Amino acid sequence: MAKRKLISEPDLFPDLFIFGITSQLKDYRLAYYVNRDCNFMLTKLEDLPLFIEKEEITINYSLYAYVNTAQHLNYFLLINNNEGNRILPNSKQADYLLLVNGQTGTLNAADLIADLRKIPGVQFAFSIEKEKIKNLDGIMSDLELHLVENK
Repeated sequence: MAKRKLISEPDLFPDLFIFGITSQLKDYRLAYYVNRDCNFMLTKLEDLPLFIEKEEITINYSLYAYVNTAQHLNYFLLINNNEGNRILPNSKQADYLLLVNGQTGTLNAADLIADLRKIPGVQFAFSIEKEKIKNLDGIMSDLELHLVENK
């Protein structure tokens, strides 16, 4: 019998940008610098529990959020690696993920990447293609449920 794979449909999230950040900074230090240099107001939320299908366990990932009501954008900073398990296994060079959703027509991705690269301690910042993420719908639904539960 042929194996079936669950493949995410990136069209379900047309207003989502995902950026990878390579940095050895602790999550709270990176959030501080992002706030300072990108004019954000990231705040620490309760860790995001994600189910890892391969290991069949739930792991908590550090989560920071900022809602920009003027531009109708939501920013989420997540650590990509915890206990050797990555949220995005295909993006091994990304220590952190910055998810931006909302009315992304007002977002200038090139300027944001340039601002992230100027942060001391950030080695690299780059855009991640949604099409290459297999578990995107699971990540986004877990994030949405987590935000609703913790309001």
